[in-house]
Amino acid sequence: MWSSLGVWEKILEVIRTDRSGSVIVEEVLRRGETVDHLSVGFSELILTGGWYLWWERSQLVHGENIQQPSKSGLSIATLTKNYKMATIKGTKERQGWQKPPEKFVKVNIDASFDEGTGNGNTGVIIRDWTGGAIAASHTFLLYLVDAPMAKAFALKEGLLLAQHAGCNRLIVQSDCMEVVKTMATEDSRQIQVLLCMMSVILFGAGFR
Repeated sequence: MWSSLGVWEKILEVIRTDRSGSVIVEEVLRRGETVDHLSVGFSELILTGGWYLWWERSQLVHGENIQQPSKSGLSIATLTKNYKMATIKGTKERQGWQKPPEKFVKVNIDASFDEGTGNGNTGVIIRDWTGGAIAASHTFLLYLVDAPMAKAFALKEGLLLAQHAGCNRLIVQSDCMEVVKTMATEDSRQIQVLLCMMSVILFGAGFR
């Protein structure tokens, strides 16, 4: 996985210093290096990767399928880039999460798209009116056309997860307005997105 991210040699350099986990993390933070080809910090990439490996291990323990190492590497790079963008000064501050009405659930969805590979990721979390988490999911996507298509898939994944969790009174929260606009266009470049949205519309008809 680290090789697919192009940082294995950097990690070997750090390991030569000491093999204690806490010392290695301290050394990574002290160096303050960047991973130029990914345009992210080395320390941020390592810390995100450590969390992601722990999360996949948890999935494996519970009998769930996990991704191939190369795909995990892409997910880690995407998460790290998203974190970097979120911490850039001047980034517009978003309004905090607000609870849905009583007896409703809120489905928060997000998606990312890598133009270089044509791949992407979706993330979904469902919370009830008390703020308690009901379900969450992450999906790796191959062969996408563009970012709106990734967001369309994220919306579909959110509805599927809500159905699986037995939720039929829901509010969907997302920054996927581009997908809504796409539904009103006749641009032939967006045909695949429209097809995905058609399945979302048909599937969503079962919710109140």
